[in-house]
Order: sequence, then structure tokens, then C-alpha cells
Amino acid sequence: ALVGVASFELVTWAWQRRTGLTRVILPTDLPFWVDRIVSGAALTAGLAGAIYAVVSLMRRPVPVSTPG
Repeated sequence: ALVGVASFELVTWAWQRRTGLTRVILPTDLPFWVDRIVSGAALTAGLAGAIYAVVSLMRRPVPVSTPG
């Protein structure tokens, strides 16, 4: 569940920076390609982490109580 929360935060941050992928002038001191690579990698890693978190939570075995 913590991986899901962290992934959600990462995707939210990258989604807010999505306009930096298409702007001509970026408000950063870094070279434009570094900013764009970091934003794209964060969005990709966040989505992959969210998918992993959902799949791992769905595959978790459900405990069955036995009468006794």
C-alpha cells in the first residue's frame, strides 16, 4: 500500500510538470533535456509503481478462518 501512495505522489508531481514537456522555454537552470527526461521518467516510474501496487494487492491471499 505504501508503494501505491508513493507512486500516486510521484505521478501527481509529474502530472503538474507535464507542460514542461512541450514548452519552448522552461523555468529551470538545468539544461532542457535534463528537465524533460526527469519529468518523463518520474511519470513513467510512478505509473509503473501504481500498477505494481494494485497487482500485488490483488494477488495477496485472503486469510480463511477455519472453525475449530
